[in-house]
Amino acid sequence: MVHSDVIYRFEFGVIRNKITKLQTSVYAKRQFISACVVNLTLNDLSTQIVKEGIKVPVNFNIFPQLSPQGRAERIAIPKGKKIRIILDTDAKNEIDDQFAITFALLSEKLQVEALYATQFSHDPAPPPSEGMEHSYEEILTIQDKLGVSGEVPVLKGVAGLLEDLDSPPRCEATDDLIQRASAMDTDDEMLYVVAIGAITNIVSAVLLEPKIIEKITLVWLGGNTYNWKTLPEYNLSGDFKASQAVFDLCIPLIRFPCFDVVSTMLLNKEELNTNIRPYGAIGAYLGKTFDEYPRVKREGRSCIWDLSTVAFMEDSSLGKTTLLPTPRLMDNVIWDMEDKARPLHRVVTSLNRDAIFESLYKKLKKHAGVA
Repeated sequence: MVHSDVIYRFEFGVIRNKITKLQTSVYAKRQFISACVVNLTLNDLSTQIVKEGIKVPVNFNIFPQLSPQGRAERIAIPKGKKIRIILDTDAKNEIDDQFAITFALLSEKLQVEALYATQFSHDPAPPPSEGMEHSYEEILTIQDKLGVSGEVPVLKGVAGLLEDLDSPPRCEATDDLIQRASAMDTDDEMLYVVAIGAITNIVSAVLLEPKIIEKITLVWLGGNTYNWKTLPEYNLSGDFKASQAVFDLCIPLIRFPCFDVVSTMLLNKEELNTNIRPYGAIGAYLGKTFDEYPRVKREGRSCIWDLSTVAFMEDSSLGKTTLLPTPRLMDNVIWDMEDKARPLHRVVTSLNRDAIFESLYKKLKKHAGVA
């Protein structure tokens, strides 16, 4: 059970004078407070702020820090007969999101509560706003091909990047996430936010209502392994400021590194033609999008990155994980792993590629009335 008396790490003796003198943003002040070291509950915190005469802006929310036990429970291996998820996806960016959405909506174990469209962009086009709109339409298309239109709400995300951490953008997706997380009134409820694109929507929601850090677990495919030779990766780079905030705020996190973990999720034409294309309208559509993708045209195969996240959420035996201190993501795009005392996060270290695809094939055949 996650304890409701979330610990706020706050040392007034150290920061009484510093906090009012910091010539920096509200976000930085909030983060500074959250990084200090005395345990106080929310009521104690509010009382002490007044007592110490610390001047903070109106509506100044301090980022909560989960207790070690609470965090351990949030980032534990997913389990249960039903697992509640929200899927945040740049569905029209490549061709892998479509497979992940299909898997999630066909899963009998995953309870998909909402689908969020997140922004993406390419140089020269489309800009982030158009990328988000394209993603929104693609999610609706997948629902239609599955014959489940309207069964799960689809919500539009932020139409651009997170430009200002002090003034996060609000959108349908941020409001929905805040509402769903805030409505969780028991400590043992779990809500997993599975993000398979840029992290703009989720971080914006956390900045708008920091208390939801206590309620959610972020499952994110972003960045590479910590020993990979190069760090820049599409999802992490898609909104770098938002990506930094994920690690700055130590949001409860289960992370899927792209290279060299999820990069094993390769699918070729022969396998797709045998196990996916023949099975219903959705199989035909996945086959069509696969055929049209430039990498497939060049190489006859592509990586279905995003499928890994939802497959693991349904069956955690399909991957191996480890616990590590949460790093900082520096401005020069390198990991700072020096502080071993930072809160833990879970990292996926390997995947059973064949079993993941086999699980998808079985779902498609059953949906088509074959299995």
